[in-house]
Amino acid sequence: MSSCMLSDTACDVSGAAEVMHDIGQLLYLIYNENISSNQVKSMARLVHDTTDRWYSILNYRLDALNKPLEQTGFGKGRGLRL
Repeated sequence: MSSCMLSDTACDVSGAAEVMHDIGQLLYLIYNENISSNQVKSMARLVHDTTDRWYSILNYRLDALNKPLEQTGFGKGRGLRL
């Protein structure tokens, strides 16, 4: 696996972690009732679109990582398939 592919994968994982952190902060605001009902609906749409996109990105990366893993004793990582 090339260094470039590893770097791209690390960037994607970092991006996904940042999005998860942001979603956690949003849920905290909702829990504490710090945002209005309309804001919750708008943010829910954005969160859905964002998580759907990151799901696709990370599964693409997992497929790319599985190719070299299948040739080793580690085997294949599992991804979610919806």
